[in-house]
Amino acid sequence: MVTGAGHGIGLAVARSFLREGATVCAVDVSEENLTRQLGGAQGAELVCADLGGDPRPLVARLVSGNAIDVLVNNVGVRSGKSFLEIEPEDLRRTYATNIEGPWFLTRQWVRRWLDTGRRGSVVFVLSLHSDAIRMNPDYSTSKAALAMLVKELAVELGPHGVRVNAVAPGAIDTWSDGSERSRAHVERSSRAVPLGRLGATDDVAPWVLALSDERVAAYTTGSVITVDGGLGLHNWLLDLYADAADERDSTRFGADTPASPPGPSATPGQEWTGVHGQHP
Repeated sequence: MVTGAGHGIGLAVARSFLREGATVCAVDVSEENLTRQLGGAQGAELVCADLGGDPRPLVARLVSGNAIDVLVNNVGVRSGKSFLEIEPEDLRRTYATNIEGPWFLTRQWVRRWLDTGRRGSVVFVLSLHSDAIRMNPDYSTSKAALAMLVKELAVELGPHGVRVNAVAPGAIDTWSDGSERSRAHVERSSRAVPLGRLGATDDVAPWVLALSDERVAAYTTGSVITVDGGLGLHNWLLDLYADAADERDSTRFGADTPASPPGPSATPGQEWTGVHGQHP
């Protein structure tokens, strides 16, 4: 089962499982997206459902004759508002979809696994913003909650043979529309990524498959795989300087400057960096 399978990362994950010969229960709130993207795909069962509500009716529809081995909790929403703008209904919607939906959907399937003696694997799609600022506080705090849920479930469910892991994507291009504004944003964002480009959904999907596969990850639980092209290594100094070379040149003292700054070891022609590389 893959949630949020009608678009973006969820769609790429569903297609990857289908290519491996799996039967995929693809769940999305948009029936139009599901039909357009996966309609007619061999092995795909399309289910339109809002995971911001009670998941029990959804599970009840599927348990008869179905044996889900892998649950991918991918669906996620955000209000797009600042802390001062978010209203209670905005926050409830984000948390209901991003936290409560995956929480209770996972619980329903885990209970079924325990009742039938099956082993299972759960993969959550988190975000680099589980612990990095996103300027969308409802979204980032919901992903931070899921990051801890992965750890909690890994410990509690491990003795029952249920593995729980996650992927944490960085800047993945799921929204470019070819417009000038979109191209400018992609170019600007790509400069912050050490690999020099935004990620594609197909950069994330193979990691979901790997964590789901007993041949690869049978001894892996409670892990989070970061898929961000190195974006999480970004240093705030790079916001102040064009590149690392500019930063080094701008903070060099000594032979290349008219005079060395005062300091305990400053002598003419000698480079001086101060204590722990800090400059007065």
